[in-house]
Amino acid sequence: MSVADTRVRVPADGRGGVEFSVEAGRSVRRKVDRRLASGARLDGGGEVPGSAALMHLK
Repeated sequence: MSVADTRVRVPADGRGGVEFSVEAGRSVRRKVDRRLASGARLDGGGEVPGSAALMHLK
């Protein structure tokens, strides 16, 4: 598994977007839900509540 960090600057009360792709490895079984989670950190070190989605390979 590979994880990459990308810094995105968003002004206070603003929004930002980041393009990303997700690739299933050979060990991922088809039609089984997998959890995709993302998170963020503030410059001051605080954490933004995480977000998660369930995905499955058809």
